[in-house]
Amino acid sequence: MPMVMKAGLPQICPATAALQFSQPFERLSYACYPTNAGMIEAGVKYFMEKQGKKRFCYIYQDDGMGEEVRGALDRQLAAGGLKVVEAAGFKAGSTDYSPQVARVQGANCDMLVLGSTVPPAAAIMKEIQRRGWKVTVLGAAPTYDDSLLQLGKDAVNGMYAVAFVPTPNEQSANPQIKEWVKRYQAKFNTAPTASSVYGYMFINLIAEGMRLAGPNLTVDSFVKGMDSVKNFKTIFGASFTFSPTDHLGARGALLFQVDNDHFKEIAM
Repeated sequence: MPMVMKAGLPQICPATAALQFSQPFERLSYACYPTNAGMIEAGVKYFMEKQGKKRFCYIYQDDGMGEEVRGALDRQLAAGGLKVVEAAGFKAGSTDYSPQVARVQGANCDMLVLGSTVPPAAAIMKEIQRRGWKVTVLGAAPTYDDSLLQLGKDAVNGMYAVAFVPTPNEQSANPQIKEWVKRYQAKFNTAPTASSVYGYMFINLIAEGMRLAGPNLTVDSFVKGMDSVKNFKTIFGASFTFSPTDHLGARGALLFQVDNDHFKEIAM
């Protein structure tokens, strides 16, 4: 990101919900995902208020993403007079998560939050299954991906994750989405994934910024165009807004639970 900013190039919709792409404000950086922090706060609040969870533990990647999710977790718990009872980190590239799982299991937590990407989350869930530990698990936004189902198999069944748009399927009640799924499958001979949806939304969002920039496209006119995007809605339910002082385009969160071979949306 610093190299791109130094080069004076717009950076639009990077494939991450990391806070650094919207805070602090950068004129040329536009974030299109709600932040990891904002999404996990919404999920934790749900489990505190709707399910009465009180003993939260945390397993996390020892990096910026893990720290960001931890900060949000701490803030949301503090608002309810709670705090993390046990936490365990791991380095990138780890393959054995038994020490981390053993540590948090020993703390008698009733809720486990994972600040990780998909491969560690799947491995952690397999270790939880191997131990026969019955605990509610909530994954941060990077765990909401169809690859979690493929890597974790039955071990991830029942796990929760936060995200901001659902993965579409032909059973959708929205006729526009059903038609989009049919066209996608006909074109690519495979079912769409969450990444398919993100790509479709973001390309259309960038095109809207270009349209508002006008025919003489420059970096400055493009920035002006993107800053003029207001309530740009997509068929998937997400809406995007930018301004000259705020480049976090989307906010809010949805909660999903793994139900065998798919993610099922849970009302928050």
